[in-house]
Amino acid sequence: MGGSLLLSALTTPDTKAKVASQQFSSRQPLPPRRKAYGTVMLAGPKVEYRSSGGRFYNAIYHCEGPIASFEGYWLEDVRTALVPGSLGGPSGIFPYLSAVVLEGHLGAPSQAASTLLQELGYWTADDRLSGAAYSVMRATAPAEKQFTKVFPSGTWPEHRVLIRASRVRNVNDVAQTQDPATWGWSDLASLCIRDHLTDPKWGMKVPADLIDDASFSAAAILDFQTITKASGALRPRYYIGGAFDLTDEPADALQGMLDARDGRLFLTPEGKVGISGGVYVAPEVTLTDPQILSLTIEVGSRKRATFNRLKVSFVSPAHDYQVVEGDPWEDLDAQEEAGEILEADFARPWVQDHNQLRRLAKIHTAKSNPDYRITGMVTDRSGLPALFEDTIRLVLTRYGIDAIFTVERAVASGDGSTCTYDLTSLDPACYNFDAATEEGIEPALPNTDALATAPAPPVDLAAEIERRTVSGETNATFLVLTSDEPSRADLALIGRYRAVGATDWVDMVSDGESRGRVVSSVLTDGQAYEAQGAIASYGRAAQSAWTATDPATITAIADTTSTGAPTAFVVNGGAGQASYAFTAPNAANFGSAKIFRGTTTTFADATAIRTVNGSASQSFDGTDSGRPPGTYRYWVRAYNRSGFGDATSTAGPITVTVT
Repeated sequence: MGGSLLLSALTTPDTKAKVASQQFSSRQPLPPRRKAYGTVMLAGPKVEYRSSGGRFYNAIYHCEGPIASFEGYWLEDVRTALVPGSLGGPSGIFPYLSAVVLEGHLGAPSQAASTLLQELGYWTADDRLSGAAYSVMRATAPAEKQFTKVFPSGTWPEHRVLIRASRVRNVNDVAQTQDPATWGWSDLASLCIRDHLTDPKWGMKVPADLIDDASFSAAAILDFQTITKASGALRPRYYIGGAFDLTDEPADALQGMLDARDGRLFLTPEGKVGISGGVYVAPEVTLTDPQILSLTIEVGSRKRATFNRLKVSFVSPAHDYQVVEGDPWEDLDAQEEAGEILEADFARPWVQDHNQLRRLAKIHTAKSNPDYRITGMVTDRSGLPALFEDTIRLVLTRYGIDAIFTVERAVASGDGSTCTYDLTSLDPACYNFDAATEEGIEPALPNTDALATAPAPPVDLAAEIERRTVSGETNATFLVLTSDEPSRADLALIGRYRAVGATDWVDMVSDGESRGRVVSSVLTDGQAYEAQGAIASYGRAAQSAWTATDPATITAIADTTSTGAPTAFVVNGGAGQASYAFTAPNAANFGSAKIFRGTTTTFADATAIRTVNGSASQSFDGTDSGRPPGTYRYWVRAYNRSGFGDATSTAGPITVTVT
């Protein structure tokens, strides 16, 4: 098993080409299926590619589902205005606006069919592509004279998506059981590795009861530890993102994920598969001269190091999730002693952070160029405790050795009288990392030295709440920002908003064809929001400073017009109950009414006992039962469809006696 699990890392040229190819769409009769973990940007083989009725449809398979979410949609190289988590809608960016509509499917086992593809006629509600995460783009052709304005390249745009990929089981969350329906998204390396090991269809097919969950639990806690980068940004210690074709060897993907966290798989004494690595753990076993029967020692030397510079590469989110080269890891002492630079490739396609890449490069350098290599070390039976250890301390007085060693191979004889080990010395300091001095320089972002001049802020920026019909008679509130349209055709208003007290901003999308109007997603009635606007060019390559609206906050109540009070309000007391009746006001904006009960004549002290929904002039009646004897006051207040009601829409109080 060990030989099949622990394979060499992918080579740099193949890795770079493989990652890049995952973001291209292609037409293949039988394309390979794909599995993804973490956050990845993908295109993929085309499921549909056809024009019909003045519209063009492009459906792309991304990977096996279910995935957690679509985090963004790109048209060509420009991110659309669709917010993270969206399952589609109009692009919301110039020049495409509503001419391009996108639709995402998470790949659930019983997902709904694509409404866009059904427009073609031969796709039906039964064509669900269950289990496949895919997206559809529909582009509508404008008038001939407008075509190149909407589609500057002269043809339909290609699209890509950024996804949070496979849901995995977090063994540290008691709510997540062996039922995949309870799992959640995670990019922690050890949890993704565990999922790949146990995946019965596309992974290593290791039964879950043969996984040492205790070690994976500890590894997940380690992976989640916060690392502070030189910039001050915070990241988990070990997280990954990537995809692999299901025609690839599962062991290759496994090794790539292990390499992204300095991970090692091992067998426990109970025969289960565990995981270790990623941090230095002081050894619990020490072997000394009297226990050792024979061994071969190779003394290392920086002069004879296999390499003294690592040419490092990783997948950079800042570079559209392409493979880029990082700051090389230099062993300056070894270079000086050798008198030359010996370079080796260090490709980590599952790593998405430069700090993590450099930490791994430091560890790899120390492990690959040890001070001592010991092979064929035979011990007596007292060496048995070291069989299941990652590291041991070895004290060989006759050779002047007192050091920590990594156990590369451990085998016991059939009768248990001897053990044979291959060991490599380990400097624990390789796990120490100072971001300020060792993180190096992150790859430069494209065009950072030639940014376009920022445009002026929006003129006459205003915010308002609108209520719109979203389905049938169902209405919802939206936040709309407006400004004067910029004089340049490549500029447009952009906006963002958040609930008062929230931390994260939510992007707004273009509202219609105007370059000076954007709209939010559905708001929560009664919630206060703050919003900001800015002027930006295509893809936000150039953007003005964000400008706050005036007033700074706005409450999501689209209609503050009172419905007026209900009429014909009567209440009659009785034995243990009170009965009531009323007629809703004759107002088109009437939405609901609430019955209130109190023991004083103050409305603010009353309690709502029933809510009814209906239409203008509708009659209602009811009974408030289970009342102890006493005197009670009743009111009825009408609310409009925005949930607004006040004293002018209130009837009562009516005083009754319950016996």
